[in-house]
Amino acid sequence: MAPGWTRLPPRLFLLGAALALTGALFCHRGILIRLGKIPTQFLANWTLSKEQCDEEDMCQDTILILETELQGIIIATKGCFRETLQEPTVVKYTQPPGVAATSYTHFCSTDFCNNYTDPKPLTKPPRGAVSPHQEGLMCPTCVSLGPCVPGSPVMHCPKLTLSCYSGTIMIKGGGIWTPVDLEGCMGEISCRLLNKTHTIGPLEVNELCDRSSLFDNFRMDGASGPLPTSVWALGLGSLLLL
Repeated sequence: MAPGWTRLPPRLFLLGAALALTGALFCHRGILIRLGKIPTQFLANWTLSKEQCDEEDMCQDTILILETELQGIIIATKGCFRETLQEPTVVKYTQPPGVAATSYTHFCSTDFCNNYTDPKPLTKPPRGAVSPHQEGLMCPTCVSLGPCVPGSPVMHCPKLTLSCYSGTIMIKGGGIWTPVDLEGCMGEISCRLLNKTHTIGPLEVNELCDRSSLFDNFRMDGASGPLPTSVWALGLGSLLLL
């Protein structure tokens, strides 16, 4: 019996040939911004769509987690991005005791390869692993999209912390543009929660501990107005306070 052949309609054939020539990828696409006591728990269940990349684009997975002693925030983006291949990479910029910052990045070149959901490498030790020092430093603690309000809870810091951290992380890229305010205990006296890192995957990050210069130093595409309403709606609409 002769091999069976199926004749494709000319348009479908040309479309398939074009994709084969360009190597265009299909990637998961989505944005995740959630607050909670254990922010990594949200990795397993968030709404994703798909997108077809331009030629030479990779699929990307990027996750940034910022945590205080009481709660944290996860900011994640998936989609297409022009970058070279990169193996999955976890970076722990600042770790407990005190405030913590961790990121995950991965650039890959097969369809829907940006499918990371494992919380374990990104989850910090439980708070009980480091006991607060009842007679030492006390700091307000807060994680917020936008300014921390006065009257944030004050807690005793662990013995190895040296200062109270208060800063704003401006995050732009991958469909995200938002400020995150953090307050809490810190193991060193500095404004280096991210160790002077300015790029995490498609995200541009800028750490500011002098809030008076916040919008002078960080604008979106040169805009001079306040934070767009749509961005605030994106962030606030997806929060789950635990």
